Amino acid sequence: MRRAARVDANLEEVVKAFRKLGCSVNVRNDDMADLDVGYGGLSIIVEVKDGAKPPSRRELSDDERDFHQQWGRRYCRVVLSLTEALKVVGVDLTADQPQTTPT
Repeated sequence: MRRAARVDANLEEVVKAFRKLGCSVNVRNDDMADLDVGYGGLSIIVEVKDGAKPPSRRELSDDERDFHQQWGRRYCRVVLSLTEALKVVGVDLTADQPQTTPT
């Protein structure tokens, strides 16, 4: 029997921010990734890790690592914070003029 996946503390914040930007978001219920995000004609798979945790607690599981290697960095991203998550869809909170074009 499959155990319930652990949810990182910042997942809900990231989902809300994506949706506020107009992204379509599917919260996955599998061992491969956390989110499917659609924005600007692109679909991106996002794994959210809690950047407040020590590096050893942010590592990808074996299943996550295999999945991410199969899909590649262009379509599958790991983010540790809200700022990193928004950069996935081209919004840079650290820039003088925020970008809104998907990267």
